[in-house]
Amino acid sequence: MKHTNLFIKFIALVIGLLIVGSAQAVKFDGLVRMEGWANLTNIHGNHITDMATARGLDIFTETDPVTFVETEFTVTGAFDDFDTRLDVGDKGTYEDFIFNPFIPPILPSTWWDGGNLRGGFHLDTLDIVLQSASHLILEGTGHLTILGYSTTDAKWSLSTDASKYDPGTGLYAFKSATWTVPEPTSIALMGLGLLGLGFRKFVKK
Repeated sequence: MKHTNLFIKFIALVIGLLIVGSAQAVKFDGLVRMEGWANLTNIHGNHITDMATARGLDIFTETDPVTFVETEFTVTGAFDDFDTRLDVGDKGTYEDFIFNPFIPPILPSTWWDGGNLRGGFHLDTLDIVLQSASHLILEGTGHLTILGYSTTDAKWSLSTDASKYDPGTGLYAFKSATWTVPEPTSIALMGLGLLGLGFRKFVKK
């Protein structure tokens, strides 16, 4: 019983410290999906059509005829914290970039200014998951900087393929997404829960 009480006090102390730490830094949580158009480019930024040899993306800019605001993507899905601050159809900007070689950071790679959300995603690392004559899939990691929240680690993806090519404009339709990753506090609390279950079984024995 003495060991059990000590263990419970230890767990309570650790959880208390984790909760205090997390309360001091409110993290953003969620996933957002976006769609837009882009030209493939070579290393010099010139437009090309060969997906297999592309080195970068020149994101197509759309100008609103009334407000003259320039945007590069449309939100097609928003979940969790994104859902409370963005609506499907909201617009944002997307920075042109070279993905091979990738020189970080791109600041910002995406920037939302719709609904109640002001902030963006900064791309720090990038991997070419697939690049061929018909498909291009990129993934990366970075961080979200959202007004009113602490900096939050996140992941990013972008994909397009040959079926998305518009020969009239030379543009490829792309899909992109940004989503947050579990914070160390959440992982630690889950680990403590599993540890507690294991200790309970040990005591019963």
